Amino acid sequence: MDLTGKTVLVTGAAGTLGSALVRQILQSPVNSVRALDRDESGLFWMERACEGPKPRILLGDVRDRHRVEEACRGVDLVFHAAAHKHVPYCEYNAEEAASVNVMGTAVTVSAAAGAGVKQFVLLSTDKAAEPVSALGYTKRNAENLVLSRHLFGTMSVRVVRLGNVLGSRGSVVPVMMDELNEKRSVTVTDPTMTRFSISKAYAVDCILRSLLCPADGTFVPVMSAYLLGDLANAVSIAWRGRAGLPAAKVEQKKVGARPGEQMHESLLSPREILRAKKWAEFYVVPVVEENDALKAVDFVPTSDKAMRIETQTLVRTIEAWLDARDKEVERIVG
Repeated sequence: MDLTGKTVLVTGAAGTLGSALVRQILQSPVNSVRALDRDESGLFWMERACEGPKPRILLGDVRDRHRVEEACRGVDLVFHAAAHKHVPYCEYNAEEAASVNVMGTAVTVSAAAGAGVKQFVLLSTDKAAEPVSALGYTKRNAENLVLSRHLFGTMSVRVVRLGNVLGSRGSVVPVMMDELNEKRSVTVTDPTMTRFSISKAYAVDCILRSLLCPADGTFVPVMSAYLLGDLANAVSIAWRGRAGLPAAKVEQKKVGARPGEQMHESLLSPREILRAKKWAEFYVVPVVEENDALKAVDFVPTSDKAMRIETQTLVRTIEAWLDARDKEVERIVG
C-alpha cells in the first residue's frame, strides 16, 4: 500500500494494534499520522516509543462527534481501532460496550464520510463472526455499520477480523507470567479451549495489505489456532528458560469459561462462508459479489479444526514477545 503523501488517522492509537499501526505507518513517507485516543498516558508512551517522525497526538473520544469531525478533516485514510475488547468486561458493562463499539463506530465512519475520507478500515475480532457475547454482538454491529457505507458515496470500506494477539495489553500471556512470578498455578478457563492466534507484526501487516485488494468487504487472514493448555505450558517453558530453570509443564488450574466465552471460535458465519472468496492470505466476504481478483473457497475451519500451533512454536513466539518488550522498555526508559 503506497501511503506517500497521505494523511492518516488512527483511532484507539494507545492500544496494542493502534500503537503498532502508528509506528509502522510512520515508517512510510506519509504527510502525517494523527493518533486519537482518550488514554492520555497510553498516548504519551506510544509517542515515546516512536523512533524518528512522531504522530500528531489528538486527545478525544470517538463518541464525541465534534472532536472526531475535527480529527477527520483533511484525512485520506482512517484505521478505526478504538473499542472495548475484553469479553468479561463487555459482558458486565454491555451498555458501555455498545456505546463505544457501536455508537463510536457510527460517529467515526459518518465523520469520515462527511470529511471526504477515501478509505476506512475497521479493526474487528473473530468473536464477531458468530457472536455469543456483548463484545461479539457490538463488534458485529460495528462491522455492519461500516460495510453499509459502500451504498453511499465513494469511500472504500474494509473490515479486518483478527484472532487473539499474543502478548497484547491485558491478554492471557502477561497474566500467566504474573501468576508464575507469584509462584502460583496458572489459571486456564479450559485446557481444551481453542483460540485463533496472530502475532502483532503479522496483524499490522494484514491490516495494511488488505488495502491492496480491489474489493471492499470483510477480510479475515488465514490463522492457526492453539489449545489453552498448550499455551499455558509454553508460557511456563519460556518463563523457566529466562529464569535459568529446566523446562517443565506447569500446574494448571481449570476455572471454566467466563460469561460470554465459548469453547471454539469461528472466522466466518455460515452465511458468510457461502459468499466467501480467497485473495492472497485472506478469506474475503466482498460487499459486491463480482470481482475477478477473488477466488472460490472450499473450506473455512473453526478454531478446533484449524492447523494447530505446536507448543514449541508458541514458546518461540512468547520468547520473541518478551525480548521485544524488554528492548522497548530499555529504549524508552534508558
